Amino acid sequence: MAATKKAVLGPLVGAVDQGTSSTRFLVFNSKTAELLSHHQVEIKQEFPREGWVEQDPKEILQSVYECIEKTCEKLGQLNIDISNIKEDKTETRRHAAGKQRNWNLNPSSPASEPALY
Repeated sequence: MAATKKAVLGPLVGAVDQGTSSTRFLVFNSKTAELLSHHQVEIKQEFPREGWVEQDPKEILQSVYECIEKTCEKLGQLNIDISNIKEDKTETRRHAAGKQRNWNLNPSSPASEPALY
């Protein structure tokens, strides 16, 4: 049996949308703007004091990885070649503050829980 040929679409654009309550990864056909696949993961929120919201930066980062992985799996099931993803756009919240990361200690680790405002 011959291997299934992957559909040649593209170039494709991948977009990460990291928001307050969830992370999403979406893949579009750049020529038609058609949404080809996506995945979304909810993010836990802690409320330590009235008016405060905290989130685990490691969970946020892991949610990005999971969304990308699951979306690519879905594209594979649709026989869409993920190597055609040529561009990535990232959108994130602009209302979060966290401690400064010390790149010399651990460049791949988030610094602290972001304080949302």
